[in-house]
Amino acid sequence: MGFPQKVLSLLNDWLVAFHARLSGRGWLSQQPAMLVWAMVAGVLGALATLLFYEGIAQVQRLFFGQHGQVEDIMQALPWWARLLAPVAGGWLAGWLLVWAGRYGANKPSDYMESVAIGDGQLSVRQGLLRSLSSLLSVATGAWRCIAGAGLAVLASRFRKRVYRSVVLSEC
Repeated sequence: MGFPQKVLSLLNDWLVAFHARLSGRGWLSQQPAMLVWAMVAGVLGALATLLFYEGIAQVQRLFFGQHGQVEDIMQALPWWARLLAPVAGGWLAGWLLVWAGRYGANKPSDYMESVAIGDGQLSVRQGLLRSLSSLLSVATGAWRCIAGAGLAVLASRFRKRVYRSVVLSEC
């Protein structure tokens, strides 16, 4: 069992014990218990957000030697690095998504889909790899290249339509 599994196992054990302590109280109705769980989920979500934000700063320090707004970082780079950084970040993010797909091939990847279709179980490893992929994409500015990819797809479709209309009109 690796380090992340041990940490998640300890966290799960603590949450189960905490739930058992709460449910053993006769004076605690369902609504206050739900409010306590909502508070725990909110705190964990806030901590995850802070961890993600710090991860972005660390990836930017690793890639660029500084952290901050992507626009400011890109302006300080030479022209070739402005082109290479989003491409490298997108390539690494895509590679992580492919890797993540191998771990959760038999499980739904979305939590809503998991509840609606499956048994509510999600692959923790797949979720962590997808989050890391998002982190790399945001930190390196690769997410901004999505518009460029969309324009390339549009241009390709437009080219096919023009080609078909020209070829068909000549026949």
